Amino acid sequence: MPSPLAHTSLALLAAPTLARPNLALWALVIVFLLLPDADIAVGLVTTGDGFAAHGSWSHSFVLAPIAGLAFAFGAHLLARVPMFRGFLVGTALYASHVALDAITFGRGVGMFWPIVPERISAPITIFSGVRHSEPMNFAAHARTLAEELIFVIAVGLVAWGVARVRAGSRRTAEAAP
Repeated sequence: MPSPLAHTSLALLAAPTLARPNLALWALVIVFLLLPDADIAVGLVTTGDGFAAHGSWSHSFVLAPIAGLAFAFGAHLLARVPMFRGFLVGTALYASHVALDAITFGRGVGMFWPIVPERISAPITIFSGVRHSEPMNFAAHARTLAEELIFVIAVGLVAWGVARVRAGSRRTAEAAP
């Protein structure tokens, strides 16, 4: 699975779609980008092993609209984000985590749980993933960090480009008679 670094970098794309995000809204975006990893805490409490079921039931696209609804309420309360926009963004935040984990080398994710309880892996992987079971494998950790830094830079460049296009559109609209 990618580390929180890759997941939270997507906040650069998501938060600006919510108009003028405040600090609380940025925090909510990050929470929902990481929410599927709640299975780690559940595993720690229920079995004492946070990673035994990691990537299973909470990594489901089926849960994304439910998360989207919860995000919409929170975003509306924190920053008056329109409910439908909040729902779409929140659903995308949750689903992006599932998608990133699915394109990571490993045992797959419960992509369509509970409809399809088996883990599914994407046919193409772009991340080698964090090796939780190999804490001393520094070469693997360095590779993961390098892959994720490239991803973060790519996301940052896309966010910067989108911001420039938006700024140009605003200037054009303001200059129009």
